[in-house]
Amino acid sequence: FQQKYSPYKMEIYPAKESFKVGENIEFAVILTNKSNHNLYFKELNNDTVYFIFDGAPWGAQKYDKEAVQKAKQIIVKSGESIRKSFVAGSYIEPKEFEIYGSYALTYKGVRPSARSKVVITK
Repeated sequence: FQQKYSPYKMEIYPAKESFKVGENIEFAVILTNKSNHNLYFKELNNDTVYFIFDGAPWGAQKYDKEAVQKAKQIIVKSGESIRKSFVAGSYIEPKEFEIYGSYALTYKGVRPSARSKVVITK
């Protein structure tokens, strides 16, 4: 897994174990500096994080280079993280699916990414 060698790690955490039909899906994205020195990260937002929900794009459809460049830079110390909560729409029937997220900042050509399972119940 290429991210193993990246100086940063991305994680996605749903706000709870399951969501009810019709309930908005809340989740957090966490980006952690795994290196031994300070790094510059771009803030986490709809321009710097791309999502796929249940096989369909959600939020930014693609990275807009200009918007990513304009995103605020944040200095993140070794071992520290930045976090951003996102709220997606609801589903009309019970199901289980995956959220895939990818961050615009590359390391040696690899974008950090993460996956998380979401459960929708009646």
